[in-house]
Amino acid sequence: MGFHPFCRSHRPTGGVRRTRRVGGRPRGQPRQSDPRTPRRDSRGPGTDRPRTGGAGIRGHPRADRRGRRGWIGDDHRHRPHRRRSGGGTPGRDVVDSAKVDPVIRASRLLIGILTLLGGCGTTPTPFGQALEGSLIVLDRSEPATVDDWRRWLESHPPERLLAPNAPGIDSTPIPEWFEATAYAAPILSAVRRPDSDHRHSILGPPPEEIPASELPTRREQAAEPHLGPAPLGWVADGLDAYLAEVNGSVALRFPDGTLACLDWVRTNERPYTSLGRRLIEEGHAEAEGLTLKTIRRLHQRDPELVESLMLDNDRMVYFQTIPRDRWPESSTGVRLVPRHAAAVDPRTIPLGSVLLVERPDGTRLIAMAVDTGGAIVGRRIDLFLGVGEEAMAEAGDVVESVRISILRPGRSGSEIGTRMNRGAIDRVAASSAR
Repeated sequence: MGFHPFCRSHRPTGGVRRTRRVGGRPRGQPRQSDPRTPRRDSRGPGTDRPRTGGAGIRGHPRADRRGRRGWIGDDHRHRPHRRRSGGGTPGRDVVDSAKVDPVIRASRLLIGILTLLGGCGTTPTPFGQALEGSLIVLDRSEPATVDDWRRWLESHPPERLLAPNAPGIDSTPIPEWFEATAYAAPILSAVRRPDSDHRHSILGPPPEEIPASELPTRREQAAEPHLGPAPLGWVADGLDAYLAEVNGSVALRFPDGTLACLDWVRTNERPYTSLGRRLIEEGHAEAEGLTLKTIRRLHQRDPELVESLMLDNDRMVYFQTIPRDRWPESSTGVRLVPRHAAAVDPRTIPLGSVLLVERPDGTRLIAMAVDTGGAIVGRRIDLFLGVGEEAMAEAGDVVESVRISILRPGRSGSEIGTRMNRGAIDRVAASSAR
């Protein structure tokens, strides 16, 4: 999910983030999606998104007329470029799939998909990697649909999905417009020990035996830094440190060239207070057009003011180091592929779904529903744009209305809707009627 500090919701919601090796074998503690472990809260570190100045879901759609990389235009050419849940207990609606142990099936699935997407000895393209991750997630709840995808991939390259009217692919539109926003993962310069320039910490995980109720609030942590866990690094900009928590994913680059890739692992489960909302309430910003750039300008002009309002947010987010080849990692445990990954509300769009996202001006992209976020509720979609400063800046400007369809191979749209997604579609339609 994203990094804006002015939405009503947030990505981290509490609990301990758990990780799992693709293929079903545990890496550290098991994830929620493992059928042998209990469910946990599906939300993670927050997308703090602008709620004003964007396209109105209930009104007329407003397209962002500026071109964006990754969208497919009228010439149909692809321009390359909070959070957290598993899929629940896997469903088994095909007899043969039901007889296969989930770990064995996941291992076979990964091998099969890699072979289909890249061929022997060939690395899949970024889009192929995105589709691979999506199918791994989808297999946890809909193995029969993944089998359909595997059969389709036997005779079509994954990039064929980028063309209009891909053969053998059915599209199931979801009613009503969705609000689209975007997020990215920052890379920050950091040091291992604080100095006069680097005074803002990125905290590591607290001991598991300490309950969330005993972890300090943000204001308590600022007053008595020794109360919290050991920092993983120190950065120069207080807003950058704050946004890393809101985003839930950050990389720290140290002077010796080392890059530490971090992902959120836990929160103190305290109530979240929006920085943007506090700026508006105190008369320092206008609700209309409030963006990340606006907040950065305010912080540059008066860092003490902005950082004092940050303290009103009691929620703290703690990080763990993950391997570089897994970063940035989604809530479902697969890697986020820039411009082909998205955070969704699993009650509206099943996790692992392959999505056609269409803008009012006719451009479109294919995104994989592999992430979640505390602010991503109902008809919301949060598109992952990449890592680094450029992606962060671009993501801060994305607020518009889009249409979304779920793509599936080999069955009619009505059958797919009935078997896979009719309940979610009906819920969206019912909420629209109200």
